[in-house]
Amino acid sequence: MAESSNKPVVLITNDDGIEAPGILAITEALVADGAYEIYVAAPDRERSAISNAITLEPLEVTERDIKGAKAYGISGTPADCILLALSGALFTWTKPTLVVSGINRGSNCGLHIIYSGTVAGAREALMGGVPSVALSMEDKPVMAAVKQAQEEGNLKGVSAAWAVNSPVQRFEAAAQACLPLIRAGVQDALAGTFPKDALLNINVPERPLNEIKGYKLTVQGSERYVKRYAAMPNRRKSGLDMAKQGGMASQLAQLGLAAASRGAARRAANPGVGVRPGDKEEVVSVAAGSSDASPKTMEKKYFHAEVGEHVGGVDGPEIDSTVLAEGWVSITPVGLATIVSDVARKYASSVVQTVGSIGGSDGTEQPKSSENFQSVL
Repeated sequence: MAESSNKPVVLITNDDGIEAPGILAITEALVADGAYEIYVAAPDRERSAISNAITLEPLEVTERDIKGAKAYGISGTPADCILLALSGALFTWTKPTLVVSGINRGSNCGLHIIYSGTVAGAREALMGGVPSVALSMEDKPVMAAVKQAQEEGNLKGVSAAWAVNSPVQRFEAAAQACLPLIRAGVQDALAGTFPKDALLNINVPERPLNEIKGYKLTVQGSERYVKRYAAMPNRRKSGLDMAKQGGMASQLAQLGLAAASRGAARRAANPGVGVRPGDKEEVVSVAAGSSDASPKTMEKKYFHAEVGEHVGGVDGPEIDSTVLAEGWVSITPVGLATIVSDVARKYASSVVQTVGSIGGSDGTEQPKSSENFQSVL
């Protein structure tokens, strides 16, 4: 694909991975529209709920074949993908006209946007000075399957439900519903009227295009899911367990114990060699020489995260999740600044006044005590 066109540049990312149906559906729709140069920089695998995490290790970038687009799968997070794309190291440009993140499988309303890698991709673009939108679609079948598997105590069923790769066709209506918003976003970005302090978080109901009621401006709610954790059986055998077995397992375990012993001896003979400042030495437990000595074993536990109780939070006719449930496309401006109430600011001010200065003239003054910080609330 040529990179010399005068068409507006749209950069697409997501957190479900470059092969996910949502990103393929919106890319296909934008390519078919024919009005833009389309570039894709997305994680090479599932990176949901990763928020704005970035990778400190080198990133592996692989070209992908997506018709009508210049596309790369990247071994990082959505934030990594945007940062790399805007750096000028991957593409010939450093600032696209608009960044589109999604379409995510599952809505991103309320407090879910804190965890969302989809919203994070758009947020990273906003921090880089590029107008951006985050697109998400309800995923009722998967959520229903997850809930049923959890109620049955079927952990494998939960994993299987999340692993379902929905067909691209399920996202086609959502992509068509998002196209007018993307067109408007590009026009406003070119005109310089797209807000510089906010992204648009767009959630689309999962239903046929002719059953979507329209678009509504919404405010972020506070709904969330309280995670539950279920204990899982230990899936690994310790070296001591392997040593009790015969054949290759025993040999491997003994080799591991011998290597640990040799490493401990080297560290004792050469203290500080090969140790960087701030490193903590890893303690390896091995059996003592006497036959009656018992090695100390460290218990290792495993827990499986489940989607727990749904906490609805605030409700109202303008709340994102409420509007989405009614069949409308929810459009919520989301800024970078954390806005707090006047009550919270008053409380913080009382803390500053109550604590007083840090140290007196001789450095011995203690912070003043407060009868009750909460009294200001």
